[in-house]
Amino acid sequence: VGSIWSLASSEGMENDLYQRDGSHPSIKGSFLAACTLYRVLAIRQTKCNFGPRFPVGSVLSPVEADVIERAVVRTLGAKNGF
Repeated sequence: VGSIWSLASSEGMENDLYQRDGSHPSIKGSFLAACTLYRVLAIRQTKCNFGPRFPVGSVLSPVEADVIERAVVRTLGAKNGF
């Protein structure tokens, strides 16, 4: 998750991944971690769609979700042959 977090941060999401305390993940940071774990544990190449429990568009825009998703795919692809 750390290398994907770094990639998303370098793509302009650095301030969005943490809560104001600078220590705990925000909703976007939690989505990044959940998406990473989902793709690694499920070994799936599908989009991270968690349905009504985490609806993209309410607290996370489709563009932000796409940036996170691309960071996950790029990092995992380099490491795991995705």
